[in-house]
Parts: sequence; structure tokens; C-alpha cells
Amino acid sequence: MSRRTIATIRRPDPHPYQESDQTPGCCHRCRLPEANGVHDQAAVAALEADRDAAQAEQLRRIGGDQ
Repeated sequence: MSRRTIATIRRPDPHPYQESDQTPGCCHRCRLPEANGVHDQAAVAALEADRDAAQAEQLRRIGGDQ
């Protein structure tokens, strides 16, 4: 693997664990085991809160311009 390939491989965004039907013990979305840090519920909740705040700000801006 080249350095460029290694540098471009990135970890999946945090998300809730969903058991895969095809691969037991792995997440349906990322194929990583449940114990992997990407399934950290606190990180998922923080990202969802940030996303919700950004959406609320965007809606406020859109509503304020009219």
C-alpha cells in the first residue's frame, strides 16, 4: 500500500451499531465489530446534537431573510 493510499483511508463517522444479517458480530453499516470506538454512543449523540444545532441555525437564517 502506498503512503497516499494509507493517508486517504479514513475511519467511518461515529454511528449507532446495527447488527449485520450477513456477518454476525459486525456492524451492517461499516462491517466493524461492535466493540470498535466508532460505535461510541456518546460520540454519536454529540455529532447528532451538533448536526441538529447547525440545521436549526440554517433554518433560523433562512426564516430571518424573508
